[in-house]
Amino acid sequence: MKNLKKVTSLILTGMLCAALAACGKAKEENNAVFTPDNENTTVVGQETSSVQEGAEGGYKNDVAVADIEAAVVQALGENYWPQAEFDSLESLEITSDLYEEFLYKVPMINVNVDTLIVIKAVEGKEAEVEEKLNQFRDRNINELMQYPMNLPKIQCSQVQVFGNYVVFVQFGADEASKAIQAAEAEGKNLTEDELAKLEMDVINEQNEIALEAIKNVLAK
Repeated sequence: MKNLKKVTSLILTGMLCAALAACGKAKEENNAVFTPDNENTTVVGQETSSVQEGAEGGYKNDVAVADIEAAVVQALGENYWPQAEFDSLESLEITSDLYEEFLYKVPMINVNVDTLIVIKAVEGKEAEVEEKLNQFRDRNINELMQYPMNLPKIQCSQVQVFGNYVVFVQFGADEASKAIQAAEAEGKNLTEDELAKLEMDVINEQNEIALEAIKNVLAK
């Protein structure tokens, strides 16, 4: 019964993440969701697409992707899990004519799904790269529905564009479970809805920390 309750709460978390992504202006087909300052992300179905108003002065186009990762690592600290690096973007169906440089990292242990993808797109190809990353995100959602423990992070993942750079963030580490344990230690008897919301909030917070770090290192 306890396991069933946990699975149910995880599924609710995924649903709440999707709901958060769809909230915003009522009666509009494309609804705004929270993103870092000066950014507006809209959701169409399960896809996220970013319309960047840009930092003051715009974004740099000469930052190495390794330096962008370093900023995320510094921001997340021990909550940065990706260590294994891909040497190709073939699995994302992104061909070499679309990018100048990239970084694609996942955890060493494949049961974890925390992921960072940073792609410096060829000028004028940003939208195509963004579309490919959204397709990747949708495939993850569809293929991993059978693994409820991964649903919250996958549903809350984001694709963002910062000038020539297109990024995919899917973070959370085990901060959600820590938050739940802390609440239980304080004697809080969380309902399934409260449990799902707590997990969603913590996961989104980790993604927002990463996105803010990326924005800061790229801002002129």
